[in-house]
Amino acid sequence: MNKIIRTVLTILGVIFVIFLIWYKIDNIPYGENFTLNNEKGKWEFNQNAKEINLLYFGFTSCASVCPMALASVNSSFDMLTQSERKNVSVIFISVDYKKGYSGDSFRIC
Repeated sequence: MNKIIRTVLTILGVIFVIFLIWYKIDNIPYGENFTLNNEKGKWEFNQNAKEINLLYFGFTSCASVCPMALASVNSSFDMLTQSERKNVSVIFISVDYKKGYSGDSFRIC
């Protein structure tokens, strides 16, 4: 009987510790505000953030890998319902500083 009580208390203790860890992790802020430049001026993350935000870093003039990766993002986005799409934002950030003009990025996305 004493062994059963210790086992139950151990299981309850483990569950309690897991709950505390989950609660603590759930309350961690995920990143901070950042600003991007585009053809319309400045774009601030805090003002445009949605529940789920996918940041995609790529090259606007990439001919091989980037179109396939963007097609994968697009097909994933197409699987969402209309109400789910309202909560998702896909943000394309060009890392091609020589060719990645903001107008090109808007045409790609």
